[in-house]
Amino acid sequence: MARRKENSFEAFILIIAYFPWWVGVILALASYLLLQPYVHLDIQQASAEAGVAHSISAQMIKTFATLGQYVLPLLCLIGAGIAFFKRKKREHLLEKSASGESASVLNEPSWQDFELLVGEAFRRQGFSVYEQGGGGADGGVDLTISKDGKRYLVQCKQWKTQQVGVKPVRELAGLVATHAAAGGVFVSSGGYTEEAKAFAAKARIKLLGGNELHRMIKGISGVTSRDMTLPAEGVAPTIEGKVLCPSCGSTMVKRVAKTGAYTGQSFWGCSQFPRCHGVRSGSG
Repeated sequence: MARRKENSFEAFILIIAYFPWWVGVILALASYLLLQPYVHLDIQQASAEAGVAHSISAQMIKTFATLGQYVLPLLCLIGAGIAFFKRKKREHLLEKSASGESASVLNEPSWQDFELLVGEAFRRQGFSVYEQGGGGADGGVDLTISKDGKRYLVQCKQWKTQQVGVKPVRELAGLVATHAAAGGVFVSSGGYTEEAKAFAAKARIKLLGGNELHRMIKGISGVTSRDMTLPAEGVAPTIEGKVLCPSCGSTMVKRVAKTGAYTGQSFWGCSQFPRCHGVRSGSG
């Protein structure tokens, strides 16, 4: 579903709405006060001191300031109102989902609200969350989250009956590579096929199913650190105890450097060498 192109006013409001609501209120007051000196600019004095050209520029500035002293604060306040409304809505969604006895409660909100719920759940886990939206109920990246200097791409699927297959997980892995993110998180209100789980284990993708998400939201003791362990750069993903290549996903073998600055040191080399030159440190 194509997204409607926003005009400059709408884009400005959305930027303000991205920040906490009180930021918009402060910006509204600041913009009004900063424009006041230009609103009361003396055009005749400017013309006498600097000539006609400067007088024309001064008149344009005064006109902009006269309009802007009301328009800019209004836009900031609208953005603040949207931010406040979204905050309250996220809190309500989180509280309602936490009160549910099972993960089926995650299927009650709309897909847009499901994305807001997921974003709030990560926000409560200490992540910075940017809600960019995938453009529809079956879009691409819905959230970008960051923590400790690492950025992750998140895709949400509110599938009530169908399990998430390998195709959308593979597509998220491609986006992770394209955007040079530390990893990806796929969040579903349901579950995943075995093929999707096997692929995610080879890639930098964390699969978060409905039951895990529900436990995370409820904040009960059943949530373990394993539930929220995201793929980390420099940490070798494994499957069945085998280290996987960061370039092609093949298994790696332990080798010892025979030449160069690292002579004698061990490292992991791709089993597909020389076709693939992927390496990891010996401790990875």
